[in-house]
Amino acid sequence: MRTAEHTLERPILSEDVVSFTDCRGRLAEYFDKTRTTHRPIVVTQNGRATTVIMNLADWEQAFAAWEETKLTREVLNDFEISMEQFKRGEGIPFEQFVTETRKKYGL
Repeated sequence: MRTAEHTLERPILSEDVVSFTDCRGRLAEYFDKTRTTHRPIVVTQNGRATTVIMNLADWEQAFAAWEETKLTREVLNDFEISMEQFKRGEGIPFEQFVTETRKKYGL
């Protein structure tokens, strides 16, 4: 069960982009920072962004939102396909649709 949810914030480039060397020496501090600011830390190696450190609760919230958006797009896509099939007279019985949809989305 999650505690109060916060909104994941975008990194502030002047504050949240750090080199690997700096990150390695201050890792605990950056862990605390991601927890309190809800902003990820972008870690660079050889001047290029390579890794993101973020608080686990924020990651779970962001991932859940992404999954919900992905599922919504898939359902809408399936709906559009079914409407085209219906227009062509290629429909399936409602009960079959419900069964297949539940199976496909684990409902």
